[in-house]
Amino acid sequence: MSKSITELADSIAKLEKQLSEELDRQQDRFRYSFEGRRVRFEQEVEEAHARLKQAVIPWLFSSRLRHVISAPFIYAMIVPIAFFDLTITLYSTSVSGCTAFGGSSAASMSCWTGTSWPT
Repeated sequence: MSKSITELADSIAKLEKQLSEELDRQQDRFRYSFEGRRVRFEQEVEEAHARLKQAVIPWLFSSRLRHVISAPFIYAMIVPIAFFDLTITLYSTSVSGCTAFGGSSAASMSCWTGTSWPT
């Protein structure tokens, strides 16, 4: 291997070690661990969360009126925004001929940059 590739590989290994150490410090700070694909908090953290948890009805009575009134309008926009995003995605892939969900990398690159790449 060339010298620059070796230096890059060493740099990547050093950064991976730093990332691992930082993640370990964060796990100690927030008192959690990974069990397979799940995050598991310590019992004390779960108990504190259970004490602070508030049911919906008491929250409604303790919240400001403007928050309670605006919440249904905010959550009602999730479906129209998702539909709008889907339509724009389908339109942009069908009109421009881009294959956003596959295809050769050169052809896909030309979709995003607006330039034609030799294939």
